[in-house]
Amino acid sequence: MDMNAAFIVLDYRKKDFHQRETIRKIPQLKIAVTPANTQVERLKIKKYFPQAQLVELASIKDFFTQANVADALLTTDKIGKAWALLDPKFGVATPQPLMFRYDLAYPVAITKGDYEFLSYLNQWIRLQKTSGAAQEQFSYWILGKTPLRQTRRWSIIRNVLHWVK
Repeated sequence: MDMNAAFIVLDYRKKDFHQRETIRKIPQLKIAVTPANTQVERLKIKKYFPQAQLVELASIKDFFTQANVADALLTTDKIGKAWALLDPKFGVATPQPLMFRYDLAYPVAITKGDYEFLSYLNQWIRLQKTSGAAQEQFSYWILGKTPLRQTRRWSIIRNVLHWVK
């Protein structure tokens, strides 16, 4: 899975955080970081936004519970969207050009020499990707997008009493 560096911000401020140049112009910019952010990430943020003050928080949750602690919280686009779903006042902005990108993998333990299971698992993943099922699941579970209904909902008035079509 690819994840991009992003900011959680108040929803009405998302447009202020879409371009690096726009972010650089924000006076007295405060960017919150947590122990989850590496030293390399902190150095890159200071390089991109030298005027910014980094605010250390104990956890991501503190950004949501402490009022006006910072203008933005450094995280990733996927993690940020999950947190922003919990509070509609917040949104996620992924600055362009991208600041940094993460490639994540999920290791699966198998018995040593069990190539049949490994082959099965790789084939299953390929099928999920080519059929579009993997993207649908990602959109639903990670991005929070609900699929459009293909059929109308069942209704007593329509399906039982036949008063309307």
